[in-house]
Amino acid sequence: MKSALVAISLANLCLIRIWVGLLGTGTQGALPQEWPREWYAAALLNLALLATLFFAVRRWQTGVTIAAAALIAKELVLVIAGGGTAWQGQAAALVESGLRQAWLAPLGILLFSFLGWMLWRTQLPWLPAFLLALSPIVPVTAGQAAWKLVSTSAEKMPPVKSPVIDPEYATHPFAGPFAGPFVWPFVWIVFDELDERVAFSHRPAGVQMPELDRFRNEAIVFRQAFSPANATIVSIPTLLGKLLERPHLRAGVVGWHLPYCQDYALARCQAWPMNRQLNSYGHGLGRVMLNQLRSLFESSLYSAFGQSLAVQAHVRTIEEMEEASVRLLADPHLDLIFLHLPAPHPTFVGPDLTAANQDARGYLANLALVDRIFGKLRAGLTATGRWNQAHVLVTGDHGYRQAQKLGYPPEDRHVPWMWKPAGSLPPRQSTQRFETRRTAELIGRLLEGDTPESVLARYP
Repeated sequence: MKSALVAISLANLCLIRIWVGLLGTGTQGALPQEWPREWYAAALLNLALLATLFFAVRRWQTGVTIAAAALIAKELVLVIAGGGTAWQGQAAALVESGLRQAWLAPLGILLFSFLGWMLWRTQLPWLPAFLLALSPIVPVTAGQAAWKLVSTSAEKMPPVKSPVIDPEYATHPFAGPFAGPFVWPFVWIVFDELDERVAFSHRPAGVQMPELDRFRNEAIVFRQAFSPANATIVSIPTLLGKLLERPHLRAGVVGWHLPYCQDYALARCQAWPMNRQLNSYGHGLGRVMLNQLRSLFESSLYSAFGQSLAVQAHVRTIEEMEEASVRLLADPHLDLIFLHLPAPHPTFVGPDLTAANQDARGYLANLALVDRIFGKLRAGLTATGRWNQAHVLVTGDHGYRQAQKLGYPPEDRHVPWMWKPAGSLPPRQSTQRFETRRTAELIGRLLEGDTPESVLARYP
């Protein structure tokens, strides 16, 4: 009995990050507050599986405990680094720095080698008692998971891969003609974490963005544009203001991270969650069990198996959102199309979506991905004959929050702001400071019938 309790307590500690994810409260953007029942079932089965393994090999207790201690330490580090407080942010920066500068791995090996020697010398007289003391945690974690397993209704669970609401346009209450005189569609593209300095004004050598450079040469450019905040959950709602709530506005959205389809009544809407490790476990009990065990050996960004599960999910999200955006741009019935796309925000996968285990410099590869996506969107508008007839605005919700790791001063709200008006207004560049929170006001005046010339006259 004592050995069994020790084994299950050790297994429970190994699953600490899975418990924190599954049993935590609150939401992350468009993510659901409850998870599929199979995820709770998989965690319980993995608890039993690991406990059985530790019990079966208890004669090699020293080696097993050293390996489990390393795994527990890694899970604890990632739990701490994933937090939102100031000291957790500092811990996350320290971990990332250690991975980038390659001192964390040898230090970890040295520490755990010393720990192993100490455990071998002392013959572990205290460890069983320590694990027994922690065994009351098991019914707390397993009990909560079991309760959620039996109490969560499968019918009420939202889809995991991409919560999507896309009602038929013809049945939507905004399907009537727009009340104002606006005749050209307005396409507003927000690339998440697109930084003006890194992408354009002080671009590093070797980074090429031909599609956006071409667009920039055709557009009205505010070179000193600044976002409302350095966090998406604050910046995007501030940017939009009441724009999507205008009466009779026929608006379509393809969005990321935020619950657009729940927050706004839209003619067309699709929204994808941010792909963290937790929401990449997959479908089917067996697959979820395997992916949970695999997640013990990787984080959301780094993996011993190439691209982590979260990065693979992020790649699928990019592909799906790109195709959904092209389809939405082809809809001839919309007055406003708002695209909030997940590049160049981490994770860094590059233009061919294959990169893995990228540090801060991976942002440069994701700029090429942004350029590729924009080129595809432009080609879609051109193919339908709408490029010259549409207002097209490209900006970011905030700048690159790790730009100082690339040698830039710590300013994470400096974003590009590039607008190609419908018609033949000549391009120009302004160096006057522009707060991007005024974008919704600008679009609103166009919706009310103002010309691009009269609107621009308000912004020196």
